[in-house]
Amino acid sequence: MAHATRELGGVAVLLPMIRILPAEDTTRCDLALRELKPADAVAFTSANAVRFTMNRAEAIGLAHTSWEGREVFAVGNKTAETARRYGLPVTVVPGEFSGAGLATSLSDRSWKGKRVLLPRSDIGREDLLNSLRAAGADVVPVVVYRTVGPDDTSARLMRQEVLKGGPAVLTFASPSAVRNFGKLFTAEELAAHGPGLTIAAIGATTQEAIEALPLPVRIVAKEATSGGLIASVASYIQSQSIS
Repeated sequence: MAHATRELGGVAVLLPMIRILPAEDTTRCDLALRELKPADAVAFTSANAVRFTMNRAEAIGLAHTSWEGREVFAVGNKTAETARRYGLPVTVVPGEFSGAGLATSLSDRSWKGKRVLLPRSDIGREDLLNSLRAAGADVVPVVVYRTVGPDDTSARLMRQEVLKGGPAVLTFASPSAVRNFGKLFTAEELAAHGPGLTIAAIGATTQEAIEALPLPVRIVAKEATSGGLIASVASYIQSQSIS
């Protein structure tokens, strides 16, 4: 996103509102990976889920051949690309890049008696999990990484940016980033400074989180990817310049 912003002549100010860390306890994940053979499919809802899962698989000595015979589902193109780099055979990528979109793409299948491994974060959404279980699947959710708040420096600089009027555009790529952002301010501060912010969301679930603060969302990516988000921001800025 920063590179794309600079390519378009913008200035990217990087203030991460989340940090991605390994799971504190990998016991359940390691057990699920060692018992991968009975699984019919593996569903990845983020590129991070792929990376941390494959890191654990390597750590416990599982070869890539262990994934043969299993279907691999990916929530979007970036997740699919990451999975393929690890040699995983991705078979399903939904048109809508979200857990709900993946659930919809798999809804016409028979899942009764099927076992699906679902590597995820400690705060993962339940859309896909609930949908597969409702369809009769035996879903095995395992936490492979944690999502925690920003470090002190990012938190301090973000407060400074917003309280002095905010950047030209404030972009959010996940609901968890939005929630951590909201914790940096009092309700009074958000009410005073929020209406003046130009906020962009990567997709509908992120938009919902922003509006729950409540803050206005002026830009929603036409495609729920980092590239789609920056393209929508650029289009918005151009339209404002013309008007």
